[in-house]
Amino acid sequence: MKSPKNKDFDRCMRTVLEKCGNSGMWADDSLNEFCKDYVQRASLSVLALNEYIKLISADNSTVYSVIMLDRGYEYFAEKEAERKEFIKSFFSNFLTGFLSGILVSVIGGLILNRLI
Repeated sequence: MKSPKNKDFDRCMRTVLEKCGNSGMWADDSLNEFCKDYVQRASLSVLALNEYIKLISADNSTVYSVIMLDRGYEYFAEKEAERKEFIKSFFSNFLTGFLSGILVSVIGGLILNRLI
């Protein structure tokens, strides 16, 4: 069985947002079709564990409805904020490391030049 990836979570959340619409609940026959795929069902479970959605089911295999929680509406905004933070920290760490490498080389050269 294939395990869900980040793109599967995003695709699942887009579908849930589309199906819930203004009511905030998805409870029609298309949900049963959606849950037949293992990756989609696993994605729903992970989103529910992270408290983006709430699953209402009788057992672990049958989902009767999906309720969108407040945090679920902010899912893509959170992902965008995390991406921006990662890019910012990546470039700042790269720049700091690059400059410290140049500085060490210059100071090391000056010290060797003085000693010789």
